[in-house]
Amino acid sequence: MSDLVLPQETELVAVERLTLHPENPRRGDVEVIRESIRTNGFYGHVVAQRSTGHVLVGNHRLQAAMAEAMEDVPVAWV
Repeated sequence: MSDLVLPQETELVAVERLTLHPENPRRGDVEVIRESIRTNGFYGHVVAQRSTGHVLVGNHRLQAAMAEAMEDVPVAWV
């Protein structure tokens, strides 16, 4: 493994422990993501800051998961 690639582990985390990042500038299509979750399941993970619970990567995926009444999502903490 390259010294530049940090080891990453994921864990299932209750969605209520996570918060959308207040400064997220991106606008995603949550309805399309919801359809993908219904069709294919939730693939990959959300990246969140452990100290705040703010989502750094995957704000719209979290919104879609919440809209689909998912209780937990896979998270990689930083």
